[in-house]
Amino acid sequence: MPQTEILEPLLCGAQENLTHTDNLTRIKSFLASLKPSHETLSMDEFLTAVELDLDSYVLAIRSSLKSPTTFIRRLPSEVRVNNYNVYCLRAWQANHDIQFVLDVYACASYITAYIAKGSRGMSDLLRTACMIGNKFLNNVEVSAQEAVYLLLQLPLKRCSRQVIFLNTNEPGERVYMLKSNIDDAEVAESNIIARYAQRPHTLENVCLAEYAAYCDSKTGAEETTHSDDEFEAGYSAHSQNTHTTK
Repeated sequence: MPQTEILEPLLCGAQENLTHTDNLTRIKSFLASLKPSHETLSMDEFLTAVELDLDSYVLAIRSSLKSPTTFIRRLPSEVRVNNYNVYCLRAWQANHDIQFVLDVYACASYITAYIAKGSRGMSDLLRTACMIGNKFLNNVEVSAQEAVYLLLQLPLKRCSRQVIFLNTNEPGERVYMLKSNIDDAEVAESNIIARYAQRPHTLENVCLAEYAAYCDSKTGAEETTHSDDEFEAGYSAHSQNTHTTK
């Protein structure tokens, strides 16, 4: 561009837009075929080569825009140079690619896409390293003994303690299992907190943890409770389970 300008998208009829699109195609083809020895063209020589005047050239550029875009004053010889600022270049003393922010939402979208971009620019060496890393992450080396146990479906470990989960959330935040056969008004399965609320008077001074560990007949090693949540302490559901101290 002979001078820095902010160009708006072009609004025109279909036939006129087709003409500008053809001109843009001709401009791109010329720039793609431009050899380094010919990159010393002036702006007038460039417009002569593509058979356009400056106004037609600007209209062709605008026909390809989707949003307002800033075009920096540059010579045809700088066609392969990133956007730069002389003062920033002197201060930074390194390569940079800058552009004016005309749309704050487009800027946020660009930053998000840049942060979350894929590995399109990944080198072959880095890609190979990632493949090796995935092999280590997705595959586990096991011993012959462990493989035999897995094939025979034998337990890999045993423990001498049983863990019982007690849901101590607020009553309104607890969940419960429904009975498989509903033959009365009570539809919820019995659970340890409901049984603890209905414990005998002899166990009045036993806390919930001790009751679950030693007194509840449904938490034995061979039985599993249907639910791990439970009801208010004053819940009056009828329980058919016996409460005997182990």
